[in-house]
Amino acid sequence: MDKIILSPIELQDLLNGLRSIVKEELQAQQQIQTKSESRKPISVEKAAAITNLSRSRIYALAPSGAIPNIKKGGRLYFYEDELLAWLESGKRLSKSEIDTAADNALLKKKTA
Repeated sequence: MDKIILSPIELQDLLNGLRSIVKEELQAQQQIQTKSESRKPISVEKAAAITNLSRSRIYALAPSGAIPNIKKGGRLYFYEDELLAWLESGKRLSKSEIDTAADNALLKKKTA
């Protein structure tokens, strides 16, 4: 078998690359584990508490799909992360966020 000879700099670059790959893989595994733990179905009562809506409002929104839900065996279930994303999707921009977006659009238009 041939021996590969690396300079100290090449060896350090190789080690840094390996560390980076291992770190990314560990982070990916943690995200998968966290996501699977947070994907437990929750009840209408918990969904109402998370969204700050009444149970009757939750029941009214569910049939049309206006709120993300699962219907199984005549019961409604929800995933907390989907409810939070649904709430976030309805977020209105503040005046400063609108101003920043407008400034960025103007700068982009000037440079184009």
